[in-house]
Amino acid sequence: MSQIEIARKLNLTPANVSRSIKKLCELEIIEKRYLAGKLVGYRLLVEEFEPQIHS
Repeated sequence: MSQIEIARKLNLTPANVSRSIKKLCELEIIEKRYLAGKLVGYRLLVEEFEPQIHS
């Protein structure tokens, strides 16, 4: 599923989805999956995690 499709389904802008995916990758919660050099999806890296609440 592309980021544009994710944005449509969640009623968000593609830019917000892109930033969120980038942050999840930085936090090592998900990783991008490639096949023959092409992005084909994302993989969840942690089975359970405690969400961090920022104040």
